[in-house]
Amino acid sequence: MKRTFVSAVSALALGSLSVSSPLAAEDALEEPSITYDDALKCSALYSFLAAASDGEPEGPALLDVAVRWLTLAMDRDGSEDGSVAEAALGPKTDDMIAALEEMGENEAQVEAFLEYGIEFCAGKQGMVAEEFDAIEVE
Repeated sequence: MKRTFVSAVSALALGSLSVSSPLAAEDALEEPSITYDDALKCSALYSFLAAASDGEPEGPALLDVAVRWLTLAMDRDGSEDGSVAEAALGPKTDDMIAALEEMGENEAQVEAFLEYGIEFCAGKQGMVAEEFDAIEVE
């Protein structure tokens, strides 16, 4: 995957933090709140984007978003200490990377997959904006 492609997708991801698309809003309306799985998927997506943007200016901001999503997943994982979500993040991220690898060099398919994920997360984030924004990342 070319660095410029990853940077463009990362910029789209950061842009979606403040403006969600109508498609994402429609998807988000299907559920009254976010689930553990929603938060874990979004943490995996943003963890991947942050890793792919390592050394780029947007990398730290993407990592902050990944941590916020992980925190939301930990709050919803049913454990007292969030350990279920922490343990599940690696395998969830690996599954997403495997799906991307199956797409091979088809940049259009990869871009569509990532854009859908970003839109999905933006819609979900809008549902819990106050909770999401209240998370402090150090």
